[in-house]
Amino acid sequence: MNDLLLELSHFIDDDFVNRIEMQMMSNRIKEEWKLPDDFQVIETRNKEVSMVLNELEELAWRMAGTFDSMDIDTLRKMFSVKRNEDHFDKAFYATDMKSMDEFIAKANSYDQRISLLEEWAVRKEEEYKSRAALPPKHLQ
Repeated sequence: MNDLLLELSHFIDDDFVNRIEMQMMSNRIKEEWKLPDDFQVIETRNKEVSMVLNELEELAWRMAGTFDSMDIDTLRKMFSVKRNEDHFDKAFYATDMKSMDEFIAKANSYDQRISLLEEWAVRKEEEYKSRAALPPKHLQ
């Protein structure tokens, strides 16, 4: 749905929507105050203000897509399924969770954070399957 709305927003620009809103407001004010038919509400905005507002909207949209603490907790639970059950895996589990936290902290600033996380999960799964010996003491 978001992608569809984004595509539609390219066809219907802010100026078009603002003109419709202003016309509706003009009609309502004319009726309430019994103003002449040629009355028109006019709003002009500085171009720089519109550009700053667009930048802030984009920044807010990007910030809304980042992983928050609840997302990270959910990811930890997902990656912990059938993990940390035997002695061998317990030796690696804390390191793996620390690795995931560090990765998410770095990947959170990118727009492709989900695909990066998927790639990390595949690499971590391959690493998990290839483990044959206990980690050295400094990693436990």
